[in-house]
Amino acid sequence: MHVLLVEDNPVNLRLASRMLQKQGHTVREANNGLDALGVLACESFDVILMDIQMTKMDGLAKPINKTELRHVLAKLNPNPQQPAAV
Repeated sequence: MHVLLVEDNPVNLRLASRMLQKQGHTVREANNGLDALGVLACESFDVILMDIQMTKMDGLAKPINKTELRHVLAKLNPNPQQPAAV
């Protein structure tokens, strides 16, 4: 599976990423929910694993639909011809 792993603690991020990779998954990492949105603008994932408590948009943030996601991404990247920087 292609996994987006979102975790703000570098030790936990590294540990979880290695565990997933050992199980044969490909892992893309993000340090917080806002970074994850930028990654989602460029890639698709089978699953998103997200820390439940982070400083910038954690796993308890309100789930958003595709229209809201596009709006947030437009704010992060006003030039849609280039991928959002993460």
